[in-house]
Amino acid sequence: MGHHHDYHEMPDDPNLTGYDIILVNSSGGKDSQAMLDVVCRRAADAGVLDRITVLHCALGRVEWPGTADLARRQAVHYGVRYEERHREQGDLLTQVRQRGRWPSATARYCTSDQKRGPARKLITQLVNELGAIDRPAQVLNCMGLRSQESRARLKNCGQ
Repeated sequence: MGHHHDYHEMPDDPNLTGYDIILVNSSGGKDSQAMLDVVCRRAADAGVLDRITVLHCALGRVEWPGTADLARRQAVHYGVRYEERHREQGDLLTQVRQRGRWPSATARYCTSDQKRGPARKLITQLVNELGAIDRPAQVLNCMGLRSQESRARLKNCGQ
């Protein structure tokens, strides 16, 4: 949500009422939690808290025990929908074995395969649940990245 430390006053704030679906990707970690807090408070102020869905992409054996439960409890705390997904082709360790190497700054396949794919599928499901609307659905997909970390990601991913 920008590189500012003051999350409350960002010039590039999206108007949340313009979105039919607000998807918050949560690892359960502190970056996700900070983002969830900001997005939920703004959505509540705008009267659109019911449009938020929290998605936790479970990474299987490589995840700390209790991580998914933490992500779920954070969603419950704000009173928003919680969905959990896994990558169909196996968890990160299976993927490492198949590729014969660990993810790195230049090969961040954990982000793309483990998270983006399941997010796309859930977005499709949520749009279908909206039912008939006479225009394209507007979806805001939120990811919480530390600004120090995201610069390296931007450089290596072109994302």
